[in-house]
Amino acid sequence: MLELIIYLLLGTITMMLVTKKTLWFSVILILIWPFYLLYKLVEYTDGIKERNRRNKDENK
Repeated sequence: MLELIIYLLLGTITMMLVTKKTLWFSVILILIWPFYLLYKLVEYTDGIKERNRRNKDENK
């Protein structure tokens, strides 16, 4: 979860820096960034599911 917060902060800082630069670069980042965060969120939740599955198997 901490990793996700760090990515959000990094993305916000990047957006603030990019808005002062070229417009097309910011448009590309705005289009790519949500998909990257979604990928990280899915990766994080899959890790939780895998850990729960292992714990369940160990308890049996």
